[in-house]
Amino acid sequence: MTPRGPLSLPPGGAHWYRLGGIPTPDPPTFWTSFELLSSWLEEMQPAPTTTSSRCSGGRQARELTEASGADVLYREYPLPHTIDPAVVPELRDIVRRATTRL
Repeated sequence: MTPRGPLSLPPGGAHWYRLGGIPTPDPPTFWTSFELLSSWLEEMQPAPTTTSSRCSGGRQARELTEASGADVLYREYPLPHTIDPAVVPELRDIVRRATTRL
């Protein structure tokens, strides 16, 4: 599952937080979204959960998630704000393994 960011900001689409300057998230919107996502993940427990991030906040999210004791698989690709099609087979395998355990 990939939850949708709660903010609708220019130039369009869903966002998790406003930028306070690249690559700095705006703290009020970041922490509000962090709390929303944390609650969502807690409701999903104990089901295996897969989330994804296409933003610079992914590193901080990874660190916070690892600090909580969760098992984290983190990948970073040298691409613009997009998903590398080459990663789709790996994502498909991750989702298949997670959903077979349900």
